[in-house]
Amino acid sequence: MRKLLALLALSVVAAPLASADQSIAINARGGAAKPWGDSSKGSAMTDSVAWAFPLQGDLAFRFTKNIGVGAYIRYAPTMLADNLDSACKAAGGSCSATDLGFGGLVEYRFGERLDGGGWLGLSLGYEMAKTKTAATGGTATVTLSGFEGGVQAGYDFTLAALTIGPFVHANVGQFSKLEAPGQSGSITDKAFHGFFGLGIRVGILL
Repeated sequence: MRKLLALLALSVVAAPLASADQSIAINARGGAAKPWGDSSKGSAMTDSVAWAFPLQGDLAFRFTKNIGVGAYIRYAPTMLADNLDSACKAAGGSCSATDLGFGGLVEYRFGERLDGGGWLGLSLGYEMAKTKTAATGGTATVTLSGFEGGVQAGYDFTLAALTIGPFVHANVGQFSKLEAPGQSGSITDKAFHGFFGLGIRVGILL
């Protein structure tokens, strides 16, 4: 009886390991995204940013053919909203805005294929949005930061040793901290914001 219980316990432990894919997926993404919501109450994201162009790299370990867990880092230059761009130029300066995000991700692949096919992803991380103003008097940078989460879905096609395909994504976040010249602290009038976007993902399995 003890031998039987030991064999059953061993089979329970060994089954997930036997089905583990144990490959590493490296992906690069690029696309365009439209902001929504407010950076804080009464301050719409679209008042400062018209479009963002996120560039993301992520790395995931495949525990099974279907499930991968890993990390991501994202850098997004932006196109300023017309009102902000005009105000900066009228003041004789220039403005720019970027968005940085990093954190963890989980991806589920539909089907048993090692590469290619449909997939669904979830992410949770930290976001830092920076607006830089340069004028004759110097340069000032305002940074808003807080936690973010997101959902992505796409379909990969195989191309030799690579996978490539379209994806869509939706992010939601809340800025909780402000850093500016002579001012730093928590944001009291918090609000939700995010991005809706689409793009292309290129990946390789190791």
